[in-house]
Amino acid sequence: ESRTAAQLSLGQNFPNPVARSTQIPLELKSAGEVVWSLWSPSGSRVVRKDLGMRARGCIVLEVDFDALCVPAASYLYQVEVFNASGRYSDVKRMTLLK
Repeated sequence: ESRTAAQLSLGQNFPNPVARSTQIPLELKSAGEVVWSLWSPSGSRVVRKDLGMRARGCIVLEVDFDALCVPAASYLYQVEVFNASGRYSDVKRMTLLK
């Protein structure tokens, strides 16, 4: 965890629970390739989005659930960062209402 914290800080999505869309705050301590994934309650990856190379600093990930067409449930979202130091990942939970 401390190695991950040295590379990224993943915030809780807002609003949570989510009706249609949400924002996820993310701070990168150094530039890297960013991948966002959404995992179902059963542990299956539902969505994987390659967000490309991102610079160091704070960003907000926008997620539109109308476009994703997923059912109401409690999901896990994961951010992975790949940079010169390695691969770093963090996970949070969110609830989607319909």
